[in-house]
Amino acid sequence: MFRLVLDGWPDLWSWLEFLLEHCVLDSTIFGEQAKAAAATSFVNIIMMLSWHEDFCDPLIETPEVLSSVLCLWTRQAREKDFSLVSQTGAVLPSAAKALEPFSFSAPTLENMLHLVDGSYEQLCSIAVEHLRVCLLQKPLDISNVLADVNVLHWLMREPELVSVATFHRRSIASITTALFAVASHPLSRDPVERDAAQACIIKCASAIASCVEILDGYDLIKETLNAGCLQAILASQKWFFADPLPLDYCDPRIFLLSDVFPKYLIYRPLLMEAEASLARIVSTGLAKLLKEGDPLLKAWLKLERVIHRRILVRWKTEGVEVLYRCHNESCQTRGSKVTFLKCSGCLEVQYCTKECQRQDWKKGNHKVLCQRLQENRLSGHSAKLSSRNARFAVAVALQEFRECRDIIVQLKEPYRDTPYSSLMLRYDPVGDPVIPFFTEITQEASTDPSWQKLLQLAKATTNRVICRISLPHGATVIYLLRVISTDFLDSNPTTIDDILREDYTIWSGGEDLDEKGYCRLGKVYGVPRYSQWGKKSTGATTAVWDPVILNKLEVFAEPHLSVSSDQISGVPYHRKREFLDGWVRRTGEGGMWEVREDDKTKNEIRK
Repeated sequence: MFRLVLDGWPDLWSWLEFLLEHCVLDSTIFGEQAKAAAATSFVNIIMMLSWHEDFCDPLIETPEVLSSVLCLWTRQAREKDFSLVSQTGAVLPSAAKALEPFSFSAPTLENMLHLVDGSYEQLCSIAVEHLRVCLLQKPLDISNVLADVNVLHWLMREPELVSVATFHRRSIASITTALFAVASHPLSRDPVERDAAQACIIKCASAIASCVEILDGYDLIKETLNAGCLQAILASQKWFFADPLPLDYCDPRIFLLSDVFPKYLIYRPLLMEAEASLARIVSTGLAKLLKEGDPLLKAWLKLERVIHRRILVRWKTEGVEVLYRCHNESCQTRGSKVTFLKCSGCLEVQYCTKECQRQDWKKGNHKVLCQRLQENRLSGHSAKLSSRNARFAVAVALQEFRECRDIIVQLKEPYRDTPYSSLMLRYDPVGDPVIPFFTEITQEASTDPSWQKLLQLAKATTNRVICRISLPHGATVIYLLRVISTDFLDSNPTTIDDILREDYTIWSGGEDLDEKGYCRLGKVYGVPRYSQWGKKSTGATTAVWDPVILNKLEVFAEPHLSVSSDQISGVPYHRKREFLDGWVRRTGEGGMWEVREDDKTKNEIRK
C-alpha cells in the first residue's frame, strides 16, 4: 500500500496542495465545517505519511510541503478565521501536528527561517502564539497541546536561538501554562486521551527542566514559578493514579522538585516566588490529593522542607540595608539606590553624577564593559550576583554547615594530616540536607590575583578554610568563595565567623556588599557561555567558540568577575557528584541520572 502511495507521491501532493489552497486557505468558497474537514484531512495525511520511514525523505525533499504547513500554522496563530477556536464551533486541527514531524530533520529550521525572511524572533513568536491559541480551545484538545509543546521545545533547544532571551521567558511561561491546563483538565476514561495527557505532562516538565539547565536558569525559574509550575506538577499526578509510571522511569517532575528547584532557591527572589506558590498549594490542599508512598509526594515534601528552612534564614537576614557605590574608581561614593544614576547603555552600572560616568567612560574600563554587559543581557548570558542574593546564599550555606557539623568532621578524616587552610569546603545547594564535601586547594589552582589574595587570607591562621558556594545559573555556575573560621567544628557555637575582607568584591550592578566575597564563573555541561555569532554558508547564524571573547573577559576580573581557568581553556566542568539524599547518583558531563535502589549501592554512597 505504502509503495503505491510512494510511487504516486507527486500526484498525491498536487491533490493535497489543491485541497489546502482552495478548501482551507481560501475561506470564501466553503463554510467552516467544510474548511475544518479539509484541514483535518490535510494534517492527518501529512502526519500519517511522516510516520512511515520511506516517506520521510520525499516529504522533506518537497519544499512546498513545509511551506504549506508553515502557512497554515502561521495563519492559525495570527488570524481569527483560521484560529483553532472557531466562531461556529468547527474546530480546526492544529497545524503543529503536521509540522512536528519536520522538527526531527536538521535542515528544517533553516528552511523555516527562509520562509519567514530569516527572522528567529518571528518564528519564535508564532510558536508561542500558536500554543496560546491552542490552549483557548474548548474543550481542550490535549493532543494539539502536545504537538505545540514539542515544536516550541524544539525551537528552544536550537543553539542558534540562545540569543533570544525574551523568547525563552515567554516560552517557559507558555509551556508552564500548558502543563497547568492539562493537569487541571477533567479526567477521562478514554485511554487515548489519558495517554496524550501523560505524554504532554511529561513533555512539559522535561522541556522546563532541560531549558532551565542549558539556558538562563534564573529568569526561567522565576517565570515558571510565577506561572504556577509547582501547583501544576502536583495537580498533574491525578492522570497517573490509574496508570502509574514504571518504577525505573526517570520522571522529570521529580527531577524538578528534587534537584532543579532546590538549588535555585538559594536565590532570595526565587525563594519568595516559591513561598507564594507554597501558600497557594496549602490553601487549596493540592498536596493532600497525593497518595502515601507516591514518589512525587516524597519529592514534594523534601522541597517543602527546603522552602521552610530557607524562609527562616531569609527572616534572619531581612532588614540589612543595601548600599550602592559609584562605579568610577576615583570616586567610590556610597549611598542609597535613589541617589545614583544608571548607565543608559548596560542598565546595570551606577554613578553618583554624570561627570563620574564621563570619567569612567574615558579613563576607566566601562567603554569595553558596557558593550559586554549589553551583549550578555540580550543573549540571556548575564550572570551578575546582587549583594542581597550573595548575602542570603552565604547565610544559607553557613546554616547548613551548622546543621551538618558532625558530618563535616567525618569528611575531614581522610585529610587528617592536611590543615583546613589547604582545603576547600564545597557547598552545592541540592539535597535534604545538603551534604558539603572537601577538596584540596591544589585542585583549584589559579593565578588570578583575587584568588591569591583569598588564599593568603585563609592561610593567615590554621583555623580558617575557604568555602565555595555554588549558585546555579543555567549553563554556568557562579562560585561564591568565602573564608570562614573552623572554630564551630570544635565548640559547636550558634554562629560561624565569616572572615571579612574589604579587598574582595562581587560584581553586583553597583551594589556595595558589606560582607565581601570573591566570585568567579564556571562552565557546566561543556557549553560555552560566551561566543560570537557567525554566518553559515546557508545564511543562518550559529554559535561559534570564540577564544578572543573569552580572553576579553579579563575586564571582569578586577575588581568584579573572574572567569575560572577551566572555562577559558575549554575544559568542561563535569558535574560528578553523589547524593545521599534519595540514593540517586548523578554522573557525567551530560548530567545523566541513575537510580540505585539496592542496599549495596546505598552503602557505597554512604562511604
